[in-house]
Amino acid sequence: MNILEPEIAQRINHLTLRALSAVEGMLGGIHMSPHAGSSIEFLEHKQYTPGDELRQVDWKLLARTDKYYVKQFENETNLRAYAVLDTSASMDYSSEGRGSKFDYASRLCAALAWLLLRQGDAVALAAGARPSDYIPPRSNAAHFRALVQKLASLHPSGDGTMSQLLFDLSGRIHRHSMVIVLSDLLEPVEQALQQVKLLRYRRNEVIVFHVLDPWELEFPFRRLTLFESMEDDREVLADAGVVRKAYLQALRGHIATWRSECLVHGIEYVLMDTSRPISQSLAEYLAARASAQSSARRR
Repeated sequence: MNILEPEIAQRINHLTLRALSAVEGMLGGIHMSPHAGSSIEFLEHKQYTPGDELRQVDWKLLARTDKYYVKQFENETNLRAYAVLDTSASMDYSSEGRGSKFDYASRLCAALAWLLLRQGDAVALAAGARPSDYIPPRSNAAHFRALVQKLASLHPSGDGTMSQLLFDLSGRIHRHSMVIVLSDLLEPVEQALQQVKLLRYRRNEVIVFHVLDPWELEFPFRRLTLFESMEDDREVLADAGVVRKAYLQALRGHIATWRSECLVHGIEYVLMDTSRPISQSLAEYLAARASAQSSARRR
């Protein structure tokens, strides 16, 4: 699987993912900051880019390497973004001729990470219960390679839930961070929503990408069909034409609940259909988000 296709990078190259509210970052970055000043706790270096403050250039490192690097401190990374990727077995579902929801979510995750790192932001990845499935936030150039290698090594399995993953991660997340959830959200709404709302309550910005296959959205089955659970041994033999109306009604209710609850609590909800190219869906989302932010600033 090609984690970051050139077409996606080219399509979103001119776009940004700006925080909607103040973040723990430098005043010289692209995001608003809730405070001035800097911490004395050194975090890492990042390569100098136009707009960085010259006072933060590491002149000793310049003398040794002949390259310009900027010192970043604990409060100076523009933004910490935590990508939370669902690795439960249901994400392995794919309809005929398409990649799985997990493949789609992984490529979407890589594209967002590439965009954020290009802005100088720090990106973390949480994708499972094992300690090795967590990569802490960093913003240096080599970090993208580590993220991509981890994404390429993952495979959905088991019956883990997004709510449990978010609960386990909550202690690591700094306030004023961005949390990006990528999941099919096939679990009781109340459990996952509780964790998402708690992250928002702690002054984090939360974006939920609800990734679904078109057959899940349309339920094109008409005949007697055996439906098999991907997370346990359950099987259901049903006349698909008879149950289709009830299924679609339940799914639309599920989506409507997520959309309305997210709206009420200041959480972004984005439904992603895996039949649509990531480059198109992501570019449209980022452009719409930027337009909405521009309009809000003018008001």
